[in-house]
Amino acid sequence: YYRWVNGMTLTDAVSSAGGLSVFADRSAIHVFHKDHSLAGIYDYDAILKHKIGDPILASGDYIFVGGSLD
Repeated sequence: YYRWVNGMTLTDAVSSAGGLSVFADRSAIHVFHKDHSLAGIYDYDAILKHKIGDPILASGDYIFVGGSLD
């Protein structure tokens, strides 16, 4: 859970939630709008390396990070 503020980006939200676990699938982070429509699927490391933009979240957006126990 994160508290949204105007201008918050995906990396801001992940950071405020305590970061990603070692089991997180960093290559496919899903962002959904409050109406459950898919806003996009993002590669977290590509954002950190500035290969793609860090999406700005809207009020009510939520983030799904899949993972694996492998």
